[in-house]
Amino acid sequence: RSTPLYSSAASDVYKRQETLSDYILSIGPMEWPSFYENVGRPILEGLEHAHGRGYAHRDLKPLNIMLSRMREPKLTDFGISRHTEDQRNGYTFAGMGSAPWTPAELDDGVFSERRDLYSWAAICVACLTGRLDYKSVAELRAKVKELGLLAPQRLLEQCMSDSPLDRPASASLLIWNLDDYHRARLADTDRARLVGIEMSGQVHERLLDLLPLSLIHI
Repeated sequence: RSTPLYSSAASDVYKRQETLSDYILSIGPMEWPSFYENVGRPILEGLEHAHGRGYAHRDLKPLNIMLSRMREPKLTDFGISRHTEDQRNGYTFAGMGSAPWTPAELDDGVFSERRDLYSWAAICVACLTGRLDYKSVAELRAKVKELGLLAPQRLLEQCMSDSPLDRPASASLLIWNLDDYHRARLADTDRARLVGIEMSGQVHERLLDLLPLSLIHI
């Protein structure tokens, strides 16, 4: 599934639709599987699509991600986006962005795509915590540590590194690593369910030994 890209003008189609900000405030914290499958991965696919055509968004945040009627996220407001080979527009808007959703460094055009991956990680934290009131990257990083095993901590910390060199090299690589994490999370969940079933069976057998059959409802 790919996430279609829209310019700021094309976003008029979605004016009466929800933003991701609206959605976060309405439902509160999301669990990782639901976030990644329905929000996180589609956003990354949209970035992968844009980056593959030479465009970086540079101002990604919950407010400019619209949700279709089917609750599919769409990237909008490419007002300060730039083609990665066009240095002129890059220098003009080098200092623009929306803290804490965009990193603090000036965008010299070399790591514009990695700025978008920082923004993705910040959006991930907002969705997993159900909060939009973060004021700094320090708050976001602190929340990542609090999330612990509920989120891909190492990957999120890489994305939100102060140094663009430490961030993932591309949206494609980040998707690859997050898919691995996501599959492992789902496998762990399945194993936990199996353990629960086995324990229930043991308890049931124990009850059969201890109580008359007439007292046990199967």
